[in-house]
Amino acid sequence: MNSNANTICTPNKPRQNKLSAGALIVAITALCLTSCGDAAEKAYRQGLKHENDSNYSEAIKSYRKAIAARPDYPEAHLNLGDMYVFMGDTQQAADAYRKAIEVDPNSLAAYESLGSLYESEKNYREAEAAFRKMIEIEPENPTGHKNLGFVYYLEEDYEKAVEVFREAVRLDPQGPDTHYFMGVLYDKLEDYERAIESYRQSVTVDPDFAYGYLYLGYDYYILQRHDEALEALRKYADMSPDNADAHNNLGQVYYAVGQYDEAIKSFRKALELDADHEAAQEGLEAALKGGQE
Repeated sequence: MNSNANTICTPNKPRQNKLSAGALIVAITALCLTSCGDAAEKAYRQGLKHENDSNYSEAIKSYRKAIAARPDYPEAHLNLGDMYVFMGDTQQAADAYRKAIEVDPNSLAAYESLGSLYESEKNYREAEAAFRKMIEIEPENPTGHKNLGFVYYLEEDYEKAVEVFREAVRLDPQGPDTHYFMGVLYDKLEDYERAIESYRQSVTVDPDFAYGYLYLGYDYYILQRHDEALEALRKYADMSPDNADAHNNLGQVYYAVGQYDEAIKSFRKALELDADHEAAQEGLEAALKGGQE
């Protein structure tokens, strides 16, 4: 900044071109706003650096500096709240999120963070209110519907959760996680055919969505559709080769249909990955006996 610019901040020393009093006030205000904005931005960036380094206490100091320089900085309030969450200070976190909302009443991120905080404290009534506000602000955004549906899931109101998630599926038809969670809800209602359809949809929109195959396998097994269960669980085991549970699950279905040799291979693979896997150990013993009969 040049020396002439520095003189602007001193009302008693007008520039040589003799600005009018009104113009001088505008110039002073503009310079102060720029200076404050620069200080806020610098502190905010420093906070991000501390946050990335997991130095949350220093990040808090930096975000507070940013807010001191610019009180209407919504991102600084939001990030400050996140840091308090990491530090376990939920009251300060809630205060920061509410301040972010005060500064920007349409901040979906602030309402989502506040709602998630309430959700973690099992304050479902306040969580529901926050997520409903998200829907009110942007009714065509699926995130608010997903969050609200998950609150109903935690409250074990599965019918209401399904109703909300139907809207989420409509708004996010290409989201594998949305279809998957709809399947989870149908499982809770023991509506396995609809659950299967949801899981199928999850792997249709994303063939690499492993959990879709896992839960397809579970539900096919429940309905004793063993061939389809084996196909789904083989796919899941192929996608999760280092997951002992994946091989154990496959072994259980092989055992159920009398394919003992395949069951033994699967159980042994599971035990290679986790020598203390009790289900796989019991399954292996049963398969070995079954193969001798």
